[in-house]
Amino acid sequence: MQDLGKSLDMHTGIEVYLSIAIFILAYTIGPIFFGAPLVIYGCVRPLQLSNLWYLAWNLGCGFAQMKGQFFVFCFLVVRCSQLAMVLSERGKAMGVYTPGPLLGPVIGLIAGSFIAQYLTWRWVLWSTSAAAVGIQLVGFIYLCEYHPATLFRRRCN
Repeated sequence: MQDLGKSLDMHTGIEVYLSIAIFILAYTIGPIFFGAPLVIYGCVRPLQLSNLWYLAWNLGCGFAQMKGQFFVFCFLVVRCSQLAMVLSERGKAMGVYTPGPLLGPVIGLIAGSFIAQYLTWRWVLWSTSAAAVGIQLVGFIYLCEYHPATLFRRRCN
């Protein structure tokens, strides 16, 4: 946290905590923007687009040179919450997915602290971007549509 503040010329601790609060705010706003497209266009395209959006702005956070850039990029990290896909009523899939948001903050804090201690705060963002690239590649290959209304609409056309 101190490295982030020093490298982006943040003079008070509140500015550092503000960047974290902005990131969390953006994460909670994501389903508002991506929830409706999940119903209209199915699940695959909005998930892939939101992952690409996340990747672009997360990389922007990692390359930010000023605190203003960092704040804006953190807010633009808006991501589609896969929990919004509960609409599809996929019980088994949600059973597999649900531990992710619960374990993610725990594992993320440990991994992020380890990375920041031995490298820099930028590598925390770059490593999550690398993971997003991996997930995006797997999604392009294996992710298939399962939203019932979208499948029905595609069959009718």
